[in-house]
Amino acid sequence: MKLGDLPALAQFIAPMFYGLQFNRLILDSRAVQAGDVFIALQGQQSHGLLFAEKALAQGALHPRFHRHDALIAEELHVSW
Repeated sequence: MKLGDLPALAQFIAPMFYGLQFNRLILDSRAVQAGDVFIALQGQQSHGLLFAEKALAQGALHPRFHRHDALIAEELHVSW
């Protein structure tokens, strides 16, 4: 599947990633496998961006997050 095939996720995805092939969309970094896209969201206790590095190490293609969370990503020094 391609990210661009999911118009409901357009707010999370930059157009340059629409053609990205992936296996699954995952919200829980502990479940990430190679080829998955990790969607980092604010949870009740912490933000998923805290686990972006772990998701990448487990094979996530690219962590995704809402554009309003870009400042949080910057503050947490999330790199990808």
